[in-house]
Amino acid sequence: MPLINPKNIFTYDNYRLESIDPKNWSNEEIIRFIATGVCANDAHTIQKHLARHLDPNATYIGKEYMKPLLIHVLNLTREVGLNEQSAIQVKLREGIAGCSEGLIIRLNDLARSFNRPKNMNQLLTYLREELVSQIAHQLTDEVHTYNALTLYAAQNNLGVCALHAEDVYSNSHTLTEQQKAIFNVRFKEAYTGWLLLNNLIAIFYQELQDHYGYRGYDSDGYKLYEYEAIISLLERLLQCGTLAVSDVFDLDEESSGVTQLNGPKLIALYLQCLVAQGYLMTDANELLFLQALARNDLKYDVSFVPYMIELVRYPNLLKHYSPASIDAIFNCTVEIEPHLTLQAYKTLLDLSFQTLSFTWFANLSVQWQESFFAQALSSTAHTHQSSIDNIVAWCLELEVEKRFNFLRQATSNRGILILAARHQPDVLTRLLDNMNFEQKILLMNARISREHTMVRSFELPFDILLHHHPLKALAFFAHLDKDHQLKLLDIYGDKNYSKLLCVNYYKQDIRVSQALLKPFSNEELITLLHKQFKYLGYNMLTQACMHSKEILAMLLARLSAENIAVLCDMYDSENSSLLIKVAQNEQHIDCLIMILNTLTPQMQHQVILAKNAIGHSAYDVAVAAHNQPAMKVFEFCLQAYKKAQEPSPKSYIEELSSQFNALSFFSTSSSDSNDSEMSEPDSTLPAPT
Repeated sequence: MPLINPKNIFTYDNYRLESIDPKNWSNEEIIRFIATGVCANDAHTIQKHLARHLDPNATYIGKEYMKPLLIHVLNLTREVGLNEQSAIQVKLREGIAGCSEGLIIRLNDLARSFNRPKNMNQLLTYLREELVSQIAHQLTDEVHTYNALTLYAAQNNLGVCALHAEDVYSNSHTLTEQQKAIFNVRFKEAYTGWLLLNNLIAIFYQELQDHYGYRGYDSDGYKLYEYEAIISLLERLLQCGTLAVSDVFDLDEESSGVTQLNGPKLIALYLQCLVAQGYLMTDANELLFLQALARNDLKYDVSFVPYMIELVRYPNLLKHYSPASIDAIFNCTVEIEPHLTLQAYKTLLDLSFQTLSFTWFANLSVQWQESFFAQALSSTAHTHQSSIDNIVAWCLELEVEKRFNFLRQATSNRGILILAARHQPDVLTRLLDNMNFEQKILLMNARISREHTMVRSFELPFDILLHHHPLKALAFFAHLDKDHQLKLLDIYGDKNYSKLLCVNYYKQDIRVSQALLKPFSNEELITLLHKQFKYLGYNMLTQACMHSKEILAMLLARLSAENIAVLCDMYDSENSSLLIKVAQNEQHIDCLIMILNTLTPQMQHQVILAKNAIGHSAYDVAVAAHNQPAMKVFEFCLQAYKKAQEPSPKSYIEELSSQFNALSFFSTSSSDSNDSEMSEPDSTLPAPT
């Protein structure tokens, strides 16, 4: 990095911009100008304050140059645009209402802001004054403390002048040690070689835009008088001798017209002049590095690496270079300083920089690639959208197998696919483009790594997509064949996460669950429910009981009574069955009735009284939980079963008849049998409320 030369870099140049057409203002003209746009009463107030400041009998220090200073500022204000005039008028109205010492500080600050440097020493003086002003405004909004900071900077030989060295209020606005320490740190951090170069270039471009009609790239070309004026300004500022047009401008290859300033050449020229005039110190390799950049001919050289890393810290300078040069720098720095490189890229995007080729991204580790993806995918900011486009473009340029392997590795807590599924579903579609079904299934079921977070059932790209973008998820699901649909939704016997617990997040619209369950045959659905309960201790039936009666009804309609009875009789690791879970809370009474109504009285009796390993049944759980509605339902079912087991009159007569027939005493007629017929007790429960 170029080092500042303390012998020359703080030399103060006491220059001042003079008015082109100075005039001597009367008090009435001063009042009229400052009061422009305010009501008559305010104009009268301004007149009173001005009379106080310009009173011949006033005794404040600086009275003799108060009016000349005020007239100087007003003359300069006349020569700027109306918007700037209005802003200055507001500042003057605020200043005039205060003390005379404060008004002098404000007027000197305004006069300084008009300065237009004519050589490098004046440029550096202007830059230091701007820097001191910027830091001072960060520390205080009190005018006398602000002046005290400029006085402190002047006394410490920082190459600036105090705004009002004789301010009588300076003793009552002394700086604290903390203010001094903060000021020293911030000034030292900001007044360094690369930042100095960066700020000088920025000031130069601002001068061109404000006073030379510079408009950036112009395909029609700049006129002779326009670019000659810019070259003359550069020769005067840098005192570098005669410059050719091609030394600082880009020329159109066909017409040879001047199209824009060449940023890399300008930076190299500034640094060369700063070193030649003794303001900065650098080594020959650094100059060679910048000259190679200026020629757009940067090649890898181990001696250039430290300068590349330094330059990446200053993206406002970096933006002047071509995408090819930036790519070459990033390719080198990304492995050494990945964070700096990514920050530089983000800043270039924020500056609406032209699209980069992005080949350097391939040199990042998977961890850093994923981090950068995450930053882009989790934001809806416009600049991040262009970042996403670059990332996706880079990914799509990879061979399908390489893209698949890269995406498969990126499965940490803020994994690429999970973030894309949450925030950018269209990007997810593009990332999976041209992959086969098997690869897509593996990626959409990619789990979050254990070391980053606890694994939960919904931390899978497909589940996230279903949760936040169900229509996009169903579109993805529909384009798979049945085997891969089942594979996507199956849990593969894995004990650590579940699939297709659709009632968790999709209960808002039963059509989502219907679409997901459609590929399953009844036998496959039963197998899935068994696997879920075996490995997880819950399944879609238990979740539906907790969250969605509609999905429960849909599932029950597809299962036979025998299958439901078996599912009700399965126990998890805590020895809870489906019925035990539902019996714990009276809020689930409707679901309890729906389940029991699908069973025969014998099945009802079996699942209600079946005991787990610790001797508790669903009925016992309902009693312990004081779940009165469940207890009544269970008792109704048990009573119905009991009645079904009692012999009916018909059964008794038929038994006697069979015995008598065997003994040939008499035979019974069919009419006797019909007369004695009675219906079996009904065990159907009331409809759910």
